[in-house]
Amino acid sequence: MISGLFYWGLGRLPGRMGIVFVQSKTMARQVGPFFITGTLRGITYYQMGRHFYARSKSSLDGKRVKEDKAFGKTMENAGLFGRASRIASCVYRLVDKDKKDIRLYRKWTGIALRFLREGKSIEEARYMLYLKVKKYLGISDQEIQGRETPAARAQPNARVTEY
Repeated sequence: MISGLFYWGLGRLPGRMGIVFVQSKTMARQVGPFFITGTLRGITYYQMGRHFYARSKSSLDGKRVKEDKAFGKTMENAGLFGRASRIASCVYRLVDKDKKDIRLYRKWTGIALRFLREGKSIEEARYMLYLKVKKYLGISDQEIQGRETPAARAQPNARVTEY
């Protein structure tokens, strides 16, 4: 042990200084003159942000997650999240390019997900998110005229009104 960190690695490679890994409290981080990605000898090497990490290879694969009953709730949540993402993207298209920010899209996806979990239909969630976003951004009906809005799709014969 060296100051609370555990060092391990693959050893020396010919003509190289070697690969050394530092295990912090949660993940082993790669340090050294070069970094690798991929799987080697049951260890997966990957990059997250600016740092490179290593972990043991997972026993899970996509097929098992999709077909095993133990992951039924995971797949249900993934489906809900996919629908919420599509709802948010419909509303996000209404935002001007200079006002677009990925954080808004993420926030709106979360709001749409909450509406779906409350039992709202896709159309209701889309319409409610549209009203919330319209109020948040201060968009008037005149600014969005001519665009196909989520509200128009959700309630084709209804006039857009605030609650």
